[in-house]
Amino acid sequence: MTGQNLGEQGSQGQSANTPATPASTPAQPSQQPAEKVFTQSELNEIVGRVKAEERNRYSTTAVQQPQSQDTQQSQQQNTQPTQLGGMPQLTEAQVKQLIEQHAPQVLSQQLQQQQVYNMNMQYVQKLEAGKTGIADFDTKVAALNLPAHLELIPLLNSVDASIAADVTYDLAENPQKFANLKVLNMMNPQLAAQELNKLAESVRKNKTASQAKFPNEPLGQIKTSVTGADNSPLTVADLKRQAHLRA
Repeated sequence: MTGQNLGEQGSQGQSANTPATPASTPAQPSQQPAEKVFTQSELNEIVGRVKAEERNRYSTTAVQQPQSQDTQQSQQQNTQPTQLGGMPQLTEAQVKQLIEQHAPQVLSQQLQQQQVYNMNMQYVQKLEAGKTGIADFDTKVAALNLPAHLELIPLLNSVDASIAADVTYDLAENPQKFANLKVLNMMNPQLAAQELNKLAESVRKNKTASQAKFPNEPLGQIKTSVTGADNSPLTVADLKRQAHLRA
């Protein structure tokens, strides 16, 4: 008996002594989908399409981004002041708002200035019209320096035009009156107006009196001469005749 046979017999004996195990069912391999294999031309086409999409996306973003920045900048310019040479520049909306806020005040100031100018011109016209006949009017009135006392112009302009120049001339001839009027006007404008009215009334009376024309004295009655028209020496008979007339 050969060794191979001994080995077979030994294995057979061994299997005889051990219980037999049921044969297991072989595992079925899981079925997986087969992977698709792309050809080189298909790969090139896919890569080209992806690159084209990326280029389009970049171009769209590049165009939209500057427009968005321009819009934001324009909005900021409308809402925020810009600076020029270190100085803030107002926007159109801010300028409009400032005009609406300050326009009434500016118009009121301009109106007041116009009223003051009109009053000054009216007073000057009164002086020009009434200074006729007063030789040194300009010299005397210039000494008052009325432009330095503009607060008195409304008061002086209240005087009637017929005597405004005469009242001003009287104040120029009497600086103490002018000084008192100025101080009184600062303390109590009503009292200053009353004093000026008194002065104006006095000036009016003096002017009226100076312009009054007095009638000439009436001629005396003509007395008839008792003597004749002859201027020759009187005779004795003439003397007797005169004595008889006196008797």
